[in-house]
Amino acid sequence: GLFGTHQRVSVAKASAPATKDEFSLRAAFQKLPETWRSPVINAWASLLAGLVAYTIATPIEAFKVGIQTWPGSTLGGIGRNIIKARGPMGVFNGLDAMLWAGLPY
Repeated sequence: GLFGTHQRVSVAKASAPATKDEFSLRAAFQKLPETWRSPVINAWASLLAGLVAYTIATPIEAFKVGIQTWPGSTLGGIGRNIIKARGPMGVFNGLDAMLWAGLPY
């Protein structure tokens, strides 16, 4: 069928004890006092959500600025102008500033 049987891939358990030379995020988290665990989880979740949100918002912002700068242009034309002026990653121009601006939140 479409969803036939698949081979399972063996993956090492994340809870395997780390050696002295290895860093284990799980072990470091378990060493935190219980009262600190929720704030740490919330801080990481907030950081990751902000990264995703700004990474999605930056290209949208680039096209919005293109619409304001080149009135009457199509989205395809704006995309071509951005790529011609800044290269394929030009839609992410300003991402660093947006990340720094969002840092206090």
